[in-house]
Amino acid sequence: MTHKDITFQEYVAIKAINNSSLKIFEDCPARYIHYLTQEDADNPAFAKGRLWHTAILEFKQIERDYATICQSTQDRLLAEAQAAGSKAKSFSKALSTYKEWAALNEGKEIITEEELSAALAGRRGVYHGAFKEALDRGDAELSVVSEYEGTHGPMAVKGRFDLYDRETGTIWDLKTTRDASPNGFGRLAWSYGYVRQAGFYRMLCELEGLPFEHFRIVAVETAAPYLSGIYTVSPQATRWGSECARAALDRLAECQKTDTWPGYGSSSLLIPTYAEKEISEDLETMPVPDPFTV
Repeated sequence: MTHKDITFQEYVAIKAINNSSLKIFEDCPARYIHYLTQEDADNPAFAKGRLWHTAILEFKQIERDYATICQSTQDRLLAEAQAAGSKAKSFSKALSTYKEWAALNEGKEIITEEELSAALAGRRGVYHGAFKEALDRGDAELSVVSEYEGTHGPMAVKGRFDLYDRETGTIWDLKTTRDASPNGFGRLAWSYGYVRQAGFYRMLCELEGLPFEHFRIVAVETAAPYLSGIYTVSPQATRWGSECARAALDRLAECQKTDTWPGYGSSSLLIPTYAEKEISEDLETMPVPDPFTV
């Protein structure tokens, strides 16, 4: 089932397994069962990501979701506070007038002019070509909820596509980053699990009978000059990711059935490839000890 108009908070409230929670399970089942009892903590990186997603994907919703504290507003609030008897010499969020202004904007995230300007610059950098066409005709922030028939019965799964273009069967995923270059972002995409995410979303499309042809990542740098790159995850990689997701869901079903959530366990120490090579090269040059030498 697809949901076009639900908020992110409403999406989060849907009880189902998403890509992020499944990744935590794959890393460590014991960590996953702990994760289920925790509330998501916000941080500046998440807040910046939300702003950029709104500016690029849902531009018309900026005024609904955000209040900008510009310099002229700061000056006005300081002047009003001073007129009311405040001894403050400069603007601060401790001013009673600021608190009143923030109360009038309750429910909105408060951002600075600089933060908004950067996000809008990022939008200008990507709003063209195939991405613009998809954004103009596609569904932004599309929530998809489905059922995976696991080894022990159906399992609810969900995902929230940044942008889905049904006409071309393309999922567009927006990522804000420090490095959107092909080499730099390629390493990030693998280490952060973006390829597995592409496969999970492909699985959702397959379960719901939605057209799927491409998974494309729009990587946008959040510092001037706000460069961007568009990268397509290969069909082979999305197929691999989809199969990995199905296998992980089956393992999760087994853990749920037995109520067994293992931790890290014991194994051989994993040594980086470069270290293995160094050890091998050192052994080749080391003298062989004389077995008869005491």
